[in-house]
Amino acid sequence: IFFRPTMSGSWLRLSVFLAVLLSAQALVHAKWDLCTPGSHGILNLTAIEFGAPNPSRGVPWTMTVKGHLNASKPITNGKTKTEVWWGWFKVQSKTGLYCKENKCPVYPGPVVQSAAANLPLITPPGTYQVKTTSWNEDGELISCVKVAFSL
Repeated sequence: IFFRPTMSGSWLRLSVFLAVLLSAQALVHAKWDLCTPGSHGILNLTAIEFGAPNPSRGVPWTMTVKGHLNASKPITNGKTKTEVWWGWFKVQSKTGLYCKENKCPVYPGPVVQSAAANLPLITPPGTYQVKTTSWNEDGELISCVKVAFSL
């Protein structure tokens, strides 16, 4: 059987083009989600607001996290693991102190915290996903969040 260009072949190319275009448009604005939908840690996240739709190289990109800490005591210590993916490639993985990345103590009840990140000027264009998982000093999951954005 030989392939003959037909109108259906044109429709196939058009469909593929539209699918690529729509998937590229899906990340015009950064988006966030829980690592496991519906599964909160002791911090019930209600929103992550971005200072700009997507980050720019060399410019601080602010994020404001809002939620409610459901704990019997404040968070005064803990760990945070951050993994950065560029497409299918993991380009960074680091573990640090929770209170170095966040303002501590974090008291039970409503929580609003802001942070800023700078992308180096040499950061290549593409789609990125950042997964951040945090635990308190007792090993309880604080939160696990994925943020996706494009450059």
